[in-house]
Amino acid sequence: MTGKPGFPAPLPAEFRSATFPVAPTWPMLPEESLKEGIAALRRGERDQARTSLIAALRADPGDARAWLWLSGAVDNPAEQRYCLERALALDPRCAPARQGMAVLRGITAAPPAWVADLPGAGAIFHGPTPGAAPSGDAARSAPARGQARAAALPVQGKLPPAADAEAPRDPWRAIWRRPRAALRAAALAHAPGPTVLRSALAGVSAVFAWAAWHGLGAEARPWEVLAVALVAGPPLGLAALICCGVLLRTSGRWLGGRAEARQVRAVLALATTPVIAGLLLWLAQLALFPAASFGRPTAAIPLSSLFWLIHGMLWLWAGGLSVAGLAEAHGISLWRAGATWVLAGLLVVGGGLVVLWGAGVVIGIINLIGQ
Repeated sequence: MTGKPGFPAPLPAEFRSATFPVAPTWPMLPEESLKEGIAALRRGERDQARTSLIAALRADPGDARAWLWLSGAVDNPAEQRYCLERALALDPRCAPARQGMAVLRGITAAPPAWVADLPGAGAIFHGPTPGAAPSGDAARSAPARGQARAAALPVQGKLPPAADAEAPRDPWRAIWRRPRAALRAAALAHAPGPTVLRSALAGVSAVFAWAAWHGLGAEARPWEVLAVALVAGPPLGLAALICCGVLLRTSGRWLGGRAEARQVRAVLALATTPVIAGLLLWLAQLALFPAASFGRPTAAIPLSSLFWLIHGMLWLWAGGLSVAGLAEAHGISLWRAGATWVLAGLLVVGGGLVVLWGAGVVIGIINLIGQ
């Protein structure tokens, strides 16, 4: 559906790849209407898709899937946002709906006219009625269940608090107070500029750590150490981010994730914020204690151990944030996100062993030919 004027973003990959059998009956059940609407939307029959999805919502207005797919069948961006808001209100963890909301940022939601005919429409427009709850046989019917879930929908044009909290305006500050929300917002936003900047600054901080560990200050003056960090840090940081983005995107998908490489890069770059904060400490050490911080171990002072402890804690914090970021980007658990790092490391080690084995074979063949 990419390129259709009424749908601003591609359909989710998992929806494009799935197939649904369509066996229409009359009257159709909500699930059958939903499946027919999805199938029609994939075929490009937007009018038929809209009709079927609306029929599904008339039977069950609390179906988040129907609202999500209907956002791709309506033409008005305001109505698209309205449908996505309904999907997010019913399923706050719906990643495709979040992505659609990011694309439609700045557009005010407007309900289509047919929404007024849905069961529980008063709750959809004006919020839930206190004490209203289905009971008896009505509570067990699909329309009654839809009305009950529709009563939980927010007032028109507003997202539920959980969704509002997940889009912090300043990720540099939010990563310290609400790290999961900041990482989730970074995964949804398409902002290559901040990603590149963060990777460059993290690279400079990493080069400072390397220089201090190897005692570069024993052979170079402070301004030379600074020059090395400023020249070598940004390209090394960017190269590391690109490689990690590809590896962690691949290993994450093997473990059930769905993130793109750019999303992985975005959360990894934001996760380096503690390391970037450590850059200020490196600069202070370079200015005040150059010999003790970047020289030989014999020149160390009591504060050196404290500096290393602070840097170590910042790096550990960044590592934890990277795991949480992978979990948010891929939509997987923290355990699987940690396993994604392990699997990526195994890929690197395995690839290195294959290269070494191939080089050994080539050298052996050359020696045999030379004899």
